[in-house]
Amino acid sequence: MENLKTRKALFPSVSIQTIVSTSANDRRITIKQAQVRANGTVWVQLSSGTCYAYNADFQAWEELCNSWLAKSSSLWTRTRGSGNKNVVSGMEADLNGLQPALVQDLTNDKPRWWKDALTLGHLETRMRAAVLLDSPVEYKSFLLMYAKKIAEEGYKAKGEELVRDLNAANDKDWSSTACGLNKRDLLREVLGIFAKTRSLGEIAQVWQERLKAAAQEASV
Repeated sequence: MENLKTRKALFPSVSIQTIVSTSANDRRITIKQAQVRANGTVWVQLSSGTCYAYNADFQAWEELCNSWLAKSSSLWTRTRGSGNKNVVSGMEADLNGLQPALVQDLTNDKPRWWKDALTLGHLETRMRAAVLLDSPVEYKSFLLMYAKKIAEEGYKAKGEELVRDLNAANDKDWSSTACGLNKRDLLREVLGIFAKTRSLGEIAQVWQERLKAAAQEASV
């Protein structure tokens, strides 16, 4: 993949053989569609519905959606086919079109903790996909859904982890933005969600005070 303006490769030549393989019933998996995002990221959807994007930082294909999440997450997109303007949700809708049997209500044969874990994993995958594919509107939406879910379930450790990710200014590898969005602005919205719950209210109070103090110091 080459940047025509700079005449430089965005990443080395890479094979798709690792993601296109033969399924268990000996049916050849093919590429259903392939696109290049404005930020240069290449993503493909296979005939199975599974989507991958090439992560140039890790020099590897990263899985963005699959039938396992479709069957397991309570937040999976339930519409079918193309027409969705949002790339990540559109991938899920396209998968539903390729595997119509997946578009159904989730069964109750799994315990709640299992469903919660899969739903959180789905949201984490969605956020990574939105960053990789540079979809800021979706990233913010998924982030706030994630914050609401962990706040409702009282997952304090995950709440603290999310706060650190959005405000790790002392980490030399930390970026102050995600999809072009200011992480501290996002953090303020996340803390607003946490503040409405008893389990994560203390985390919200501590960090809201820290952000307020930092803003006052910066204005001096």
